[in-house]
Amino acid sequence: MIQPVTPWKVLYEFTTDKAILAATTFGAMDITYKCPDCDEDRAVTWPFPDVEMEFFDDCCNAYVRFLPKTGSEEE
Repeated sequence: MIQPVTPWKVLYEFTTDKAILAATTFGAMDITYKCPDCDEDRAVTWPFPDVEMEFFDDCCNAYVRFLPKTGSEEE
């Protein structure tokens, strides 16, 4: 079953976590999103924002799925 896509926005184009930033050759970014269950503001580091990322968030144990933005979607 395909899970719904979680909307997200860029918080920092380059993550503030220096270890992850170096490990990803300066590709990781920090993003914000809303918990799909309780609508709480959340943030996460997306190590490789050019590929899909999905996981169960600690907040409400909710499933989140992020898709890369295409050039026409970018702000």
